Amino acid sequence: MTPWQERFWAKVDKSAGPEACWPWLGKLGTTGYGHFTVSYRGHPAHRLAFELVNGPVPDELVMDHLCRNRGCCNPAHLEPVTNRENILRGVGLPAVHFAKTHCPRGHEYTPENTRWSRGGTTRNCRTCAQRAVRGYGTSAAERLLPEGWELRVSYMAGGPWFAMAGDGPWAVETQDDTLDGALRKLSEQLVLRSQESQKPPETESRRCFSCGRAGFYAGDRKHDCGAEPPETEDR
Repeated sequence: MTPWQERFWAKVDKSAGPEACWPWLGKLGTTGYGHFTVSYRGHPAHRLAFELVNGPVPDELVMDHLCRNRGCCNPAHLEPVTNRENILRGVGLPAVHFAKTHCPRGHEYTPENTRWSRGGTTRNCRTCAQRAVRGYGTSAAERLLPEGWELRVSYMAGGPWFAMAGDGPWAVETQDDTLDGALRKLSEQLVLRSQESQKPPETESRRCFSCGRAGFYAGDRKHDCGAEPPETEDR
């Protein structure tokens, strides 16, 4: 055993026996973990204790205290795991939410009903997401739609939400990471479109609302699509 190893173990209290926690007697950080310096480099005391007994631990793994005592240096109470697994084993909010088996509306988090984020850190209920798409009728976006227009919403796995209305050159499409964000942007675009349509028109010109395409009528002349000019949509 090297001098620094003897100095290290002298700071570990093993008096309670091999099955009990071994408290770190040296310096503790603000988070409750012990720290030990070797060759001017600081190391987590519990990780160093585990490696001295079991060998090196890959850098991508962290040490999980099975005893939930951050100051413990007993290698038998430690296990190398991924950072994600360590968080989910804890008592913080991520672990609390991950332990739930049903969404807030009571739908079970089955593999078929669960949609994970791209990084695999958050999950959403597919049933609730589908109902949100079908329940957009009360949104401000639909109330702003011109007569005859249809609001469509879609979602790409691992990507953004899309909100679309209209067809052809008059179509409006927005996207956002959330459904509410996409609908909000669509509402803003529809408000601007409505304001544009209320500007003073050209003399004896009317806009074609039958086909939804940009174009003007002059007198009784038809639009190039063949649609008749509407009777009540004078501009």
